Amino acid sequence: MHNIMLLGGGGFIGNAVARALVANGQNVLVLNRTGQSSVPGVAVCTVDRASPTDVLRATERFSADIIIDMIAFEEADTLPLLDCLQGSVRRYVLISSCDVYAAFGRLLGTEAGATDNTVLCEDAPLRTRLYPFRGKMAGRQWYDKIPLEQAALGCADLESVILRLPMVFGPGDPRRRFQHLCQALMMPKRTITLSGKEARWKSPLLHVDDVARAIALAATHSQTPGGIFNIGPETHVSESQRALAFARAIGRTIKLEIKSEAKEGTGQNFDQHVVLSSALLRRLTGWLPRLTDDEAYQSVWAWEQEAALL
Repeated sequence: MHNIMLLGGGGFIGNAVARALVANGQNVLVLNRTGQSSVPGVAVCTVDRASPTDVLRATERFSADIIIDMIAFEEADTLPLLDCLQGSVRRYVLISSCDVYAAFGRLLGTEAGATDNTVLCEDAPLRTRLYPFRGKMAGRQWYDKIPLEQAALGCADLESVILRLPMVFGPGDPRRRFQHLCQALMMPKRTITLSGKEARWKSPLLHVDDVARAIALAATHSQTPGGIFNIGPETHVSESQRALAFARAIGRTIKLEIKSEAKEGTGQNFDQHVVLSSALLRRLTGWLPRLTDDEAYQSVWAWEQEAALL
């Protein structure tokens, strides 16, 4: 049993991680600015992560040996925290993202180079241009996981574990990745429109509960310190395949309409797929997703139906 401190454990993924840790029998302290958690069995402390000394005091009071940092987004507040934690906690788990890869930059149009749809292992090339969402997303001017990964792995007195997450979906998803599809399935025509390239595009989508179980396992496993690990689905399907599978999972059908490529206008290069290999994590820890695709899609459908009635 470990004393695990969860920084930012009140959000969509953080709540799921807290539940997974409790289910594994861990002692869990959630640190956030609200001092609240909806997860039974966790302790909660009101702390602003931007204050490294406050985080350190909480670490010492809780005798934490592992910290899982769900909300490391920028260098300005993460590098001082890492400096403060060295020598005070045994293991630091950084929740990173598949957006560190050059393939993701090519998808966004920020990275030069020809389309390369090679499956991405942990040693795949990273983006050469930092801050990929600058000018694209509000509040993400200084967001980048690459320098945070480098800083964490460079801390000599910390066992650092880097977990690169896929695109995460499930009930409570603030991005509501399946909202458009669910809305189409609620309409009489049950039709969804995609461009040809978008219909063929493959991306790594995984249910939040399976992502959380992977994080909970990797955070405590003896084989993970000093390592970088992808977390992703067993298989990657195209957007059109996913839409059809989602409809089948809830006992419905949907019609796909393919629009002209010339009318796309999304700014994204859908020729560039993002396909992750999580073979390393699976080999070292034995982790595998538990939910079937049908179970995952059905949970989202139930949640979206409820949200539509509110």
